[in-house]
Amino acid sequence: MDSTAEKWWIEMEQRVVPLLVDLAPMGFVIARHSHERGWTDDPRCRLRRGVAEALCRARDRLPAGYNFKIVDGWRSWELQQAEADHAEREIRAAHPDWPDAAVAERVRVMAPRVRVVPRLASHRARWI
Repeated sequence: MDSTAEKWWIEMEQRVVPLLVDLAPMGFVIARHSHERGWTDDPRCRLRRGVAEALCRARDRLPAGYNFKIVDGWRSWELQQAEADHAEREIRAAHPDWPDAAVAERVRVMAPRVRVVPRLASHRARWI
């Protein structure tokens, strides 16, 4: 990766991490797969405050008795790499005949290894 992308990622993490809030006290159902799988020692599910507040507003509009189940939250670069490594192992075990390019493409879809994602997937909350 070029140093410009690396610098961008480090600066972005430095800005974002202090803005993260833990969702657990907000009453969401939390599934912390990364912690359960041992990829991180941090059991929290954290998101940017604006994203958490938007989820609270959306939950308030749900019918009585309904809630959101949040699977993981913000991921550090190291955690993203652990998830990509896991995805690659699973793909190679399931498809040992696939060429490296096919495995890499599937990993890219599941857990991109690039630090600057050129086209943000729909599950990211960039707009909040």
